Amino acid sequence: MISQQISQSISENKKLFVLLIDPDEHNKESLNNIILNAIKSQVDLIFIGGSLLNNDVNKSIEVIKANTNIPVLLFPGSLLQIADSADGILLLSLISGRNPDLLIGNHVLASAHIKRSKLEVLPTGYILIE
Repeated sequence: MISQQISQSISENKKLFVLLIDPDEHNKESLNNIILNAIKSQVDLIFIGGSLLNNDVNKSIEVIKANTNIPVLLFPGSLLQIADSADGILLLSLISGRNPDLLIGNHVLASAHIKRSKLEVLPTGYILIE
């Protein structure tokens, strides 16, 4: 489980190297190049997501998973970015804002879909500064 990998790293005072990929910024060819570099650089986890996502996140996840065993976690910018093909999801709570939808509202709407999925859920407090 990804949460165990993170907990073990914390207990061993080991840092994790995480790569964030915005699917809107890449096609299959550029994703393949990123994956090769991620493997060479010993990336521990891949986060995938973006603010808008005009491209299908599932297609990007398929390319990533076909070329590496690095766990892929969703870093969703909206409810529309939940993809069952990922290994897990960061259940983001924006705790620095005043919009209740970003704190808990979207979680309620997404909960049934996430429960039906096989995604490992990682509750994550998210703070925007400036």
